[in-house]
Amino acid sequence: MRLHWEDKHVRQMPNGRKPDGVIVAEFPGLPTDWSTVAASIEIKSSAHGIEDSVLSGQLLQDFLDMAEHQPRRFMIGLAVASDCKVFVHLCLPHGIYSCAVGQLPSAAETESRHFELIRFVLAMYTALPADLGFLAHTPYGFSSTFKVTDIPGCTVSSEEFKGMDIKLQGGRAFNGRRGRLTGSRSWIYRAQVQSADGTQSSAIFKFIWYSKARSEVDVHTKVQDMDIPYVPRLLHSAKVILPKVNLTEHEEVVGDILVVADAGVGLEAYFASATIFGDMVPFIDVVAGYVHTLLAANNAYGDTHVLHRDISVNNLMVRGGQPVVIDWGFGVIFDHTTLRVASKDAIIGTAPFMGIRVLASHGTRSVIDDLESLFLVLSYLLWSEYGTKNDHHLDLWGGKMEKDKLADNRSNWLASPAEYIKRMELRPTDSKVLALVKQFYHVVFPEDPGIYKIRNDASDPRLAAFDAHALLGVFDAVVEPTGDVQTPCLDKLRRFVDENPRVGFMSEETKTSGKRTATDAGHSSMLPPSKLRY
Repeated sequence: MRLHWEDKHVRQMPNGRKPDGVIVAEFPGLPTDWSTVAASIEIKSSAHGIEDSVLSGQLLQDFLDMAEHQPRRFMIGLAVASDCKVFVHLCLPHGIYSCAVGQLPSAAETESRHFELIRFVLAMYTALPADLGFLAHTPYGFSSTFKVTDIPGCTVSSEEFKGMDIKLQGGRAFNGRRGRLTGSRSWIYRAQVQSADGTQSSAIFKFIWYSKARSEVDVHTKVQDMDIPYVPRLLHSAKVILPKVNLTEHEEVVGDILVVADAGVGLEAYFASATIFGDMVPFIDVVAGYVHTLLAANNAYGDTHVLHRDISVNNLMVRGGQPVVIDWGFGVIFDHTTLRVASKDAIIGTAPFMGIRVLASHGTRSVIDDLESLFLVLSYLLWSEYGTKNDHHLDLWGGKMEKDKLADNRSNWLASPAEYIKRMELRPTDSKVLALVKQFYHVVFPEDPGIYKIRNDASDPRLAAFDAHALLGVFDAVVEPTGDVQTPCLDKLRRFVDENPRVGFMSEETKTSGKRTATDAGHSSMLPPSKLRY
């Protein structure tokens, strides 16, 4: 692998940004963009110290751009500030760290501090791709086709998986949580996998780093073993361990690799196509399938329960008209003796789709929170397709904001059924979809106790009165069962609820206990990054 310097004041990056310079890895067939940047460089005049906010902000944006375009073990940045001092910054999942590596030499003098910098740069220019943070490499550089054994630190138990070629498609990850500096980072690609016998199949390749001990593989395997409906099959998995970095006091960082059966298209795209063709019954049937998945995972299978805890528009898919629930990375497994409680500091999920009690930092989590997230997904689709993107829409879906402010906006919007509909300013809408969300509203936010009591009470007042048959009523009020209307997912949901009438129920004893069963602080898209160390 060869490295070269590029001055980005002369030729900007494809996304329009202009770091002062980049050290680029020359990979065969790949153009110069953020995916091939081995290190970014930001240079400031003597008026800027090394802790200057402008300098720091530019480096952090460089790290985000690097992570957005390429799965990486870490990111490297160089900063040159007052007195020509050079600092190297290392962005890891559990934090961002910095140390001085020397000083730029001048023609007039060459001292030991200058040689230190020269040695560091030479070390970069003789490094392997993995030494510069790239996830996978071959002797010829990073390639979109690789084997998991090309990934440093990867442990694979399956001989079949060891010999399998993985070809990433589309150039960039289509989903994941890669746009963050610290905490868990993930990249999701559509891929083609080829086994040793030459058989090719479509799949999804996911790589995820955790800054604390977690495992999406464990949760996904559990729901698969429980035979939960509409969960994509986990075809292969592996572990990756990033060794402890001497610069930090943290233990090693653990990664998961998952190869999952193709999950189809996102729910948002499926909804948009359904509105074009005008038949919304298949869409409503798919929603019934999502409800079935959440209820079934929460029901006891050999005294085991699972909560998803990250239902969002990006994690609901449709393949061949069948619902698919993906991304179980924030899921939690518990048994009949384990209470459904997470750390009270935990804000787990995707902020715009978190339940109101999750935003309020209550410790108790139940299937009702997941169902509330599903209701918010449906509301988002309805509003985005048929409503007006007014200030109210911006307040709820427009981007990151403080969780208390988002909770206030949500409470005001959902204060009553009339206010819920009024703020969306809907154009003429498919009557079935509108009826579905209205019915769903009354199940998730019953008039008694109302949203403000639901948000503020120490325990969720909905739990004792939860009735899965009420969810069936949501669909029965919209879709009339006739011989001409095919609703296979809804039919399966009816049979499941009839056979498990107490599904989702939590006893008073479970509600009031404060036992903690998971520690999830630091895995929220709402929480600020770990404190930076410069």
